[in-house]
Amino acid sequence: MTPKVFQIGMNKTGTRSIFMLFKRSGYKSIHWDKGHLAEDIARKYETGERPLADWDDTVLFSDMESVHKDNAPIEGYAYFAYLEEHYPDAKFILNTRDVNAWLASRMLHREGKYFRYFVRHYGSNDPIEIMRRWKQSWEEHHEKVRAHFADKPGKLVEFKLGVDDGEKLRAFFAPEIQLNLAHWGNETKRIRRRARRPPGDRPSTSLYERSL
Repeated sequence: MTPKVFQIGMNKTGTRSIFMLFKRSGYKSIHWDKGHLAEDIARKYETGERPLADWDDTVLFSDMESVHKDNAPIEGYAYFAYLEEHYPDAKFILNTRDVNAWLASRMLHREGKYFRYFVRHYGSNDPIEIMRRWKQSWEEHHEKVRAHFADKPGKLVEFKLGVDDGEKLRAFFAPEIQLNLAHWGNETKRIRRRARRPPGDRPSTSLYERSL
C-alpha cells in the first residue's frame, strides 16, 4: 500500500514544486486547499478523531496551513506527531531553506497580503517584529521535528530548497513511491515565466492549477 506523505515544512519552502512532482508522477496530491487541510487537522485533534479522513485516497498533503484575515493562523504541519499517530506508516518531508531567504519570500507572498494578515494577528505593523516572531516559530518547529524523528530512521527526509534536488526525494521514497524527475523544477518560477508570455503562447492550465 502506498504510504501517506506529509509535507511538514513551512510555506515558501518549495511546497508547490514538491506537490507538482508527486501529482505529475501520478500520485493523488493536495496542496493547501484554501486552508481546509489545516482546519481539519486542528479540529480533529480537539476531538481525538482521525485527521484528513475525507482525503483517504490522497497520497501527498502539502502546504497545510490556514491563514486568513479574521481567524488565528492554523499551522497544520505542526501537528506532525498527531498525524504520525493516526498514520503510523506515513513518511514526512521537512522542506526548508535558508531562513533569511524564507523571511524575504514570506514578506512578499501574495504581494504583501500575507504579511498584512500577521499585522492583524500579532497586533503590530513593525516588519522587524513580525519577522522576528516568524523566525522564532521557524526555529522552534525545526527543532521539534528533528527531535521527534531522531530515533525513527526512514520516516523523515529533510529537503533544503536551493541545496538539494529532486533526486534526494526520489531516492528516499523509492521503491514504494516512484517519482518521475522529469517533473521536478521550480514551480513558482515556471508559473511566473508562463504569466509573462503573450496570451496566445501560454499553455492551457486547469482552474485548480492556476489557483495554487
